[in-house]
Amino acid sequence: MIQIERFFGKQFLLIWLVNFTIFMAFQILIPTIPLYASETFSADSIVGLIVGLFTISAVLIRPVSSFLLELKNRRIYILVGLLLFGILAYSYFWISSLWLFFIFRIFHGASWGFSTTGTSTVASYLIPLERASEGMGYFTLSQNIAMAIGPALGLFIVSRYSFHSLFANSFYLSIIAFLIMLFFKEKQRVIDKKSGKKKFVIIEKKVLIPSLILFFTTVVQGAIVSFLPLYALKRDIEQIGIYFTVFAIVLVVMRPFVGRFADKKGSFNITLVSIVSIMMVLFLLYNMQSSLDLILAALFWGFGFGTIHPLMQACAIRLAPDDKEKANGTILTFFDAGIAVGAMVGGIIANVFNYSAIFLSFMIFPLIARVILVNNKKIFSQKSE
Repeated sequence: MIQIERFFGKQFLLIWLVNFTIFMAFQILIPTIPLYASETFSADSIVGLIVGLFTISAVLIRPVSSFLLELKNRRIYILVGLLLFGILAYSYFWISSLWLFFIFRIFHGASWGFSTTGTSTVASYLIPLERASEGMGYFTLSQNIAMAIGPALGLFIVSRYSFHSLFANSFYLSIIAFLIMLFFKEKQRVIDKKSGKKKFVIIEKKVLIPSLILFFTTVVQGAIVSFLPLYALKRDIEQIGIYFTVFAIVLVVMRPFVGRFADKKGSFNITLVSIVSIMMVLFLLYNMQSSLDLILAALFWGFGFGTIHPLMQACAIRLAPDDKEKANGTILTFFDAGIAVGAMVGGIIANVFNYSAIFLSFMIFPLIARVILVNNKKIFSQKSE
């Protein structure tokens, strides 16, 4: 308990809450924005594009936000991003043009990229380098819990109330995150003037390997969040909420142990098992016949993706300890890119073939991640100092 308090103090809790709340504001929109576009604009055929536009803009803004976060007043940049995210979310309800909707998606994605790059960077500076896996495990739990319960909550709000209520709740959550961030006090940073002028970097090459592994596994997440609800209905499985519930339980139970093990023994073996778990998820979803298959998929996904995400982010921080802004910006860029590619490629496959074909064909992505991992074993076998 004494060790945990080294980073698990008031400021860490505040940034954890900010991250959780803004992720909730985002996640309730993930499965519902496509439904809104379909109902309002009759845009069934461009679901992938609607998801992709948001994510692509987040990808493009992350290098800019990483550069700005190296300067003073990180908190100001995060506050601006949080406020813009909420305002743009609430604005969806008043948009009557599909093209204007696309434009708002782009700006909304940019505000998302700015906010989350900021919160991850601030958190990484609160965590001792020797406990990076455990610390990032605790921090990214805020994201993963939101990913687990947010989509189901969004669907509930829409079915029980309305889209207007959905967008209003996303706005309220963003404002709550904004208000919590006001209480966060960033430590005074000493900027080394001898290091010279800060360079604008799109991709931090030091963290390319863990970023690629995260990308090829996040592609699967992009397909799952975009098409699993529709696919489950096609298979006459209505209790899709149980998937997110099981996923959340697995995350909460195993996350602390995984992080500590990785810090002491290295992350190679855990990452390898996680990739195999993701392949099991795809196999189960491809052959899904009942709620039991859905529950098993959630179990494997909770361990697989729920483990790889924080481990790759922790690895990135260890590989670039003096450039955490760039490291976080790069790995989150690849995370967002994976979501976008998964949604858009999945949409193409679904239109040409069917939903089950998505999960069969997507098995290639964790296989690529495995090849990258095995060929860079040395990076992931290192223990935290």
